[in-house]
Amino acid sequence: EAKEKRRATRKSLMASVRKERSRQRPTMQKAVVKNMEWSNDVPTYTVSRDIVTDELDALYKQVKPKGVTMSALLAKAVGIALAKHPIVNAAYDAAGGGGIKYNKDVNVAMAVAMPDGGLITPVLKDADSTDIYQMSRSWGDLVARARSKQLAPDEYNSGTFTVSNLGMFGVDQFDAVLPPGTAGILA
Repeated sequence: EAKEKRRATRKSLMASVRKERSRQRPTMQKAVVKNMEWSNDVPTYTVSRDIVTDELDALYKQVKPKGVTMSALLAKAVGIALAKHPIVNAAYDAAGGGGIKYNKDVNVAMAVAMPDGGLITPVLKDADSTDIYQMSRSWGDLVARARSKQLAPDEYNSGTFTVSNLGMFGVDQFDAVLPPGTAGILA
């Protein structure tokens, strides 16, 4: 059912893109363009590595019946890793003279496709210390409110690190755009 819903959303997005090529872009899409422009001015580098996820997959099979999503599980794993390695949760600080700003919070933003073709990154705050079951409930709520454009600014602009996953679309690798003010992005 979820797969069919994603397929229908994707089909709808492609149809709207085809017929609206010269139309004024919605605010959300303008924000995506602005973020892409910002990311071109920040020093970045890309690292790729294949990993084995057998243990993650086994854990997911155990917790999925209890309502835990793979997105929450990934956010939790990233949150724990960021707490263990604070430099990976540190961001380039252009306003501070080009130095490094260490984030005291571990807030994982997760990319969500919007029905109108935009992208938003709701934030799972304190991902290192929040219980995985609570995180999954929060994620479901954030996604629903994001798609209905009901998020408060702090719920989409306070991420310190971002996760963007296109695996459900059969994508193995892609170059993600670093959101403003974040330390990095796992794609």
